[in-house]
Amino acid sequence: MSMKIWLHAFFLAKFSIVFTHIRSRPCPTSNLSISPSNVIKIGVLLPFTGNHQWVLQATFPAIQLATETVQKDPTILHGYRFVLNVADSACSETFGPLAAIDMYVNQSAHVFVGPACEYAIAPVARFSYYWGIPVLTAGGMVSAFADKNEYKLLTRVQ
Repeated sequence: MSMKIWLHAFFLAKFSIVFTHIRSRPCPTSNLSISPSNVIKIGVLLPFTGNHQWVLQATFPAIQLATETVQKDPTILHGYRFVLNVADSACSETFGPLAAIDMYVNQSAHVFVGPACEYAIAPVARFSYYWGIPVLTAGGMVSAFADKNEYKLLTRVQ
């Protein structure tokens, strides 16, 4: 299976699960809510450049395709639309979390897709619970991320 098809299938499945959760049970610590216009804001935190497996140029078309597919399906989140807000994580333990903090402060993400690099995932996944913003990633395969006591809202592919 090609990476683009795999990513599309992954994000389609995860979007429907996570967005149904967001719609039905918002986290009490979150300052975000679904806006009256039914917009779901997706914060995409991936590296813009570099020799990384999840570089934005390679993955963004699959993310767009997944969101378009979910939006067109009347049985999944009917009446909602997606806005993709993109930031460069630079696969950095500094720039990845700063990009997530900016999105949180600016209320531009109901869910994060990425970061995908372990050093960027760790702090973002820790903060996400307190912000009420789930994190979806295809990275983060180290065993420490399986600890749901520490990474409560992190969903990753294994």
